[in-house]
Amino acid sequence: MEIRHMRYFVVLAEQLNFRKAAEQLFVTQPHVSRQIKELENEVGVPLLTRNTRGVALTEAGESFLHHARKLLSDVQIAFDDMSNMARGTAGRVKFGTAIDFVGSELSEMLRQYHDLHPQVFIQTHIDTSSNLALQVVRRELDVALVFTPLPVEARFLESINILPTQLVALVSNSHRFSSRKRISLYDLRDDIFVLWSGTKATFGSHLDQLFREAGFRPKLLHETNSSTLMKDLISERGFVSIGTTATKHPPHDGYCRISLKEKSAKAIPASLVWSQDNPFLKNIDFLQIVRSVFA
Repeated sequence: MEIRHMRYFVVLAEQLNFRKAAEQLFVTQPHVSRQIKELENEVGVPLLTRNTRGVALTEAGESFLHHARKLLSDVQIAFDDMSNMARGTAGRVKFGTAIDFVGSELSEMLRQYHDLHPQVFIQTHIDTSSNLALQVVRRELDVALVFTPLPVEARFLESINILPTQLVALVSNSHRFSSRKRISLYDLRDDIFVLWSGTKATFGSHLDQLFREAGFRPKLLHETNSSTLMKDLISERGFVSIGTTATKHPPHDGYCRISLKEKSAKAIPASLVWSQDNPFLKNIDFLQIVRSVFA
């Protein structure tokens, strides 16, 4: 039994006339008759009675019509769902982001995309840029918002630059430099540093160059992936850190960002990366929303 048998039967049951059914299906009457006969042989009972006045449904035909309509409806829904998934407008999307992007912009990006495509469920995963890129390579993630350059294993990923970012100092609102818009990293040489584990993993070479340019080695107390601990160590304990301008506003109250004078703190690109054959990015709404929100 094939889907076409169901479709021919439903059309004939609605028209109760072989000629009209054939016209609607754009086939010949004998072809419709053969398809219906095949269907009846398959189900094992007559579905129609035929006489000079036309066609009538048997009791079995009435029952089968209900099931055939439901089956065709389910098949159409399935095809529509697959088509939407191929266009990236339905299904589940596994989205990765570096912790630096977590903030009001990320929330706004997800809200805007959900408003456009409410059938898409987005699962967000936070990690370092290197780990996220490798997860995209392994198809564990569909798309990720990361800092570049990426690991060599991720060199074949598709990517698009979203925005340039800078490294900045993170200090408490009560810090002696909190009112300044710009300082030299050297000004913090006597402070104790705490770093995001993700920032160190992503910007290791940038950080090394930054501190070399500033002319000192930082007094590093701790590395953490905990935003709660980071907030407490900076805002309550008086430590300082290095962050980015990936979001327009600091992710937490209690501390602020200060631009750095060092040249090596400038122009660190952020990109969206995905696998070339991933159907999700065929829908450019996601790209456009990310660019507009973070630009």
